[in-house]
Amino acid sequence: MGSKSNMRSSPRKCALTTALSMIWGATFLTVFGLSCGEGRKTPFDNTPVDEVEYEYSVPVATDDGWDTAHCDSVGIDHTLIENLVNEISNETMPDLNSILIVRDGKLVFEEYFNGWPPDSLHMLMSCTKSVTSALVGIAINEGYLSGIDTGIYSFFPEYDEFRTPRKDSMLLRHTITMTGGLKWDQSSYEYDDPANSLYQLWACGCNWISYILALDDLYTPGTEWEYSDAMALTTGEVLCRAVGMPVTKWAEQKLFMPLEIDRVEWRHTNGSYTNTGYGLYMRSRDMAKFGQMYLDGGQWKGQQVVSQAWVNESTAEAVPLSAAAGYGYYWWRVRYRLDDDSYVNTVFAMGNQGQMIYLVPSSNAVVVFTMTRPSNKGYDEARWAMVNHIFPALQ
Repeated sequence: MGSKSNMRSSPRKCALTTALSMIWGATFLTVFGLSCGEGRKTPFDNTPVDEVEYEYSVPVATDDGWDTAHCDSVGIDHTLIENLVNEISNETMPDLNSILIVRDGKLVFEEYFNGWPPDSLHMLMSCTKSVTSALVGIAINEGYLSGIDTGIYSFFPEYDEFRTPRKDSMLLRHTITMTGGLKWDQSSYEYDDPANSLYQLWACGCNWISYILALDDLYTPGTEWEYSDAMALTTGEVLCRAVGMPVTKWAEQKLFMPLEIDRVEWRHTNGSYTNTGYGLYMRSRDMAKFGQMYLDGGQWKGQQVVSQAWVNESTAEAVPLSAAAGYGYYWWRVRYRLDDDSYVNTVFAMGNQGQMIYLVPSSNAVVVFTMTRPSNKGYDEARWAMVNHIFPALQ
């Protein structure tokens, strides 16, 4: 990839306006009521909000590998968390499914909303990409990939007809940072708009990898950032061919089993490729495990799952998006400004409709949100909760 100073940053081509609107939102949501949490003393259905207040309780301990603890024991005033829940209402956050908080390696807050069952699998959307990044790092560490400076088209000899001099310079480094230079735009249009490149991929009825590799090359790889599921799908198939097995099997052996994750679903695309862009389903607790493993430098329960070097490299800024935001290897970096003019640096996986896995290194914390929000307002709502309640509680 070219140096940062050479990276062009036009508003559309960088998809910066869309990306930052997803993260920051236009306004704070300031008026919230109450929401229900299954098995808790909280409002249900049409219960008036002034009749019942949420009462915090420690997450239930199971045999899934999580140690649970009281918020107060890790320096979080549980009343601040109660305030968060008491300001969430079914009316204003009707599609919120779960919020989990982990601090110092202990699960201290876990609530499910709007009837979402705690043990259900949730579609991660583009949080899937961050999992894909981890799997690439494992393959590099085990010698199946020489690194991210390997040519993409060398893995696809059957598609030599699509090669061009500029395409031949596209490396794994470029697909994993969304800088591949292929003609693609899924940020300027709604996903149900035929002008959206992802919609066109869905509608083609063809082999998706063949379709992607045949796309026109508009820019020299490494010079333009464009959010692209095509890049993540290509990365996934490179991984599959490098390790010699389906991504689903590689993930089960190298990631999910070490993390004590015993139940996932991973959808496939046309051509039976694993959907490494947005096709993974996991439980909220398991999303938090993935985040905790990264926060702990790639370890889970003392076992090195992903190398420390890859954790550091993949979550570092590879592409600058603004003074406060950047993009790594399918990970986002954002510096949040708080009301008192202090700042909190975060790294997170982000998926459409409001799926978030926040890493807050300065507080040794992981925060998970899941939603089924049919718009980008899910990001606004997660940000509101973080800035107004969770960051202050972690201070």
